[in-house]
Amino acid sequence: HEAAALLDMIDQAQSDQSIDDYCVLRKEAMQDLMQAAIYDKLTGLFSRNTMDTRLRDEYRRAKRYDLPLSALFVDVDDFKTINDNHGHSEGDRALSFLGRFILDRLREVDIPIRYGGEEFVVILPHTDGDTALALANQLRDGIGSAQEQAGLAQSLTISIGVGTLTPEMTSDSELVDAADRAVYLAKEKKN
Repeated sequence: HEAAALLDMIDQAQSDQSIDDYCVLRKEAMQDLMQAAIYDKLTGLFSRNTMDTRLRDEYRRAKRYDLPLSALFVDVDDFKTINDNHGHSEGDRALSFLGRFILDRLREVDIPIRYGGEEFVVILPHTDGDTALALANQLRDGIGSAQEQAGLAQSLTISIGVGTLTPEMTSDSELVDAADRAVYLAKEKKN
């Protein structure tokens, strides 16, 4: 327990400096834990842990005030081949690049999330389906030229599904589910 550890340090303390050092280290460790719970370290985007809360809040706001709300589901095509052909560190470089690429093209109110593995979700408050689709096309079409400058070992392509809040939706998860189904259809079209 933290209190026991603090008491042990007090007993062992040679000076007040030891206790001060402990307090600083403890505070830094807590800050690191909070950062890890909120942000994905590799991509700099929000972590999956954050998605449920942010999605619920945006869903409730959109329903309450009759505002548009959309979500993108982004999936890296054939990501396994990057890891298989170039190693996991190159896969990490590709994911880090993609996180920055997505983040650089969003508005401040948009919520980019690393959903898991090579999948990303972007919650788009105040965004109708047509605007979300235009953003999806901009991301998909723009990734080629942007990655040339990044010097990745293998080129990336992405598939993106768009989900938009409808009056029939009764839960926030339906929005992401719609975008997930749409990305599956986008991948089917590519193959």
